[in-house]
Amino acid sequence: MVGCPKRLAVVLAFALCSAFIARAQDGTNARAIEDTKAFIAKFEEGDSLFNDKKYAEAATVLAAAHELYLRAQRRDPEAGRYDVSLKAGRFPALRYYGYGFGSNASLGEDAAGAVKGTSAGLHVAETIMWMDAAILSGADKFPFSGGSDEPPMQDMSEETLDRTVSDAAEPVYRLKLPVPDREWRDVVLWSRRAQLLIDFALQKYPQWKTGTPDWAQYNFDSKHTGNDALAVVKAKLAKGEPEYAKVVADAKNAAPRGAEDWIGYKIEDLDKAIASVKQDGWIEWNMARDLYITKDYTSQIRSSVAKMYAAEGKQMPSDALKPLEEKAAELKSAMEQSAAKRKFPTGKPHNPTIEAKAAASIKARFPGATILKTSLDSSDWTITKNELDIPKYRSMGVLVLAQIPGQKLPWLFFGYLRQSYAGGGTYSSGGTFGEPSDIRLQAG
Repeated sequence: MVGCPKRLAVVLAFALCSAFIARAQDGTNARAIEDTKAFIAKFEEGDSLFNDKKYAEAATVLAAAHELYLRAQRRDPEAGRYDVSLKAGRFPALRYYGYGFGSNASLGEDAAGAVKGTSAGLHVAETIMWMDAAILSGADKFPFSGGSDEPPMQDMSEETLDRTVSDAAEPVYRLKLPVPDREWRDVVLWSRRAQLLIDFALQKYPQWKTGTPDWAQYNFDSKHTGNDALAVVKAKLAKGEPEYAKVVADAKNAAPRGAEDWIGYKIEDLDKAIASVKQDGWIEWNMARDLYITKDYTSQIRSSVAKMYAAEGKQMPSDALKPLEEKAAELKSAMEQSAAKRKFPTGKPHNPTIEAKAAASIKARFPGATILKTSLDSSDWTITKNELDIPKYRSMGVLVLAQIPGQKLPWLFFGYLRQSYAGGGTYSSGGTFGEPSDIRLQAG
């Protein structure tokens, strides 16, 4: 088994290490995996330097990270397909300037703030940051990142810098504000990087401030100067940042979509149960058990929903299940109101043996229960057959009215006594009364 080397322990998330171990066990080149881990660690080192505006040092470290990625590729051409997950809070420069989140995004971000992608996608982000670091450091050469694994080195000149700034600025110029909420992040991240490069370009080539370089043309306005272009970017960033902050805050406070859906489905179940109670008093046994006996109907759901919040790095509010709790209380109230109208059905057939088995089953399930009345639901057996049309068993519906310890009103249980098929058109004698199917509360 390939483990995470100690020198990387402080910079690699455990989950990422575990993912690489699984790939190694599947036959992936173990040394390529180690090179990929080293690439990610070196990239994080370069990201930290870039974030501290130590661009020359960052460029050197990012160049080394690039070589580690290429080495992994030479060992295993599939190395670029390794899954990558960067925990929330890691790689601050990548996140702040949106490396990997451009108009042709190579990375994504989940609800918990983890950056997701592949090793190849992370390398695309790394080479763009390396290019920017080299440019911002004033280097004579910089890698021109065009999406290839080995970006060519370019001499620093007005032409090459003009082309690079244009690539960063054009997506910002084309943004028409306002944008849908999901796009405010693009406005902010793209504008931050464009401003970073434009500020540098105007300092390096002061004539661009009042001149009209290609990247300064806004909506094909040939009179747009470098200063005009910078003002456009700054204006969009100024409008975008508060909007993006609001989107982030709303997302942070919002319930996970899965949680809202889950609670919604449960409320639908309760609404159906309320309608059933109002019609004839009956609800499913499992729901009645969880509401009245175990009293954990909402606690089980709370546990599931809490995990959904945790998966997004959120704390579940104490009132998250309030609509569900109110609906459960409405159902119990409807059941108790319906009970006054319900009496044990009259005119039903009887079979003392079958009724005795059903009564014994209820008493075994609820120690201390008092059996008040019993009957068959009908005199007809229901036969269940297999796919060859051969009988498997037959079922007889049974009603048992009982006073359950701890319950204010009697419960009427409906369930089936089942007899297995014995062959030759006969069934086993006796039979078993399984778990109740439905119950209702009633006065007597």
